[in-house]
Amino acid sequence: MICWRNYGNTTFRQFHQRGDSKCAIERVSDHATGLTAVGTLLSKTNLSSRLQEAVLPENPNPDISNADVMKSYLGLLCQGKSDFDHIEPFRHDDAFSISLDIRNVPSSPTLRQRLGMAGISSWKEILLEESAYNFGF
Repeated sequence: MICWRNYGNTTFRQFHQRGDSKCAIERVSDHATGLTAVGTLLSKTNLSSRLQEAVLPENPNPDISNADVMKSYLGLLCQGKSDFDHIEPFRHDDAFSISLDIRNVPSSPTLRQRLGMAGISSWKEILLEESAYNFGF
């Protein structure tokens, strides 16, 4: 069982292993606290379901969902990182994927290619509508 605890600006992951009565606590990277808030806001939108419905002709059945690609890039942007290669350290970062509800964090080439494909699709319209509707813009 895993639970998350915030103490000030630091997030800790607390977990029990099966059959072990001891509780282990480990410090999670500092970005987890802010991304948890971003993930909570994203969960209040229909962004994931709408992006899944937006089929890209170049990749109609992707291995990594459109929602996971977009949430991964939004996670980077929220940390002030815009370069696609900055995703690599987060590919195996549980705090990043759990905070943003991402099943599969894409590689930098996948992120670059999919967002390039999305540039000519309806993703921009979906993002603008979801942010305007849900956040009062």
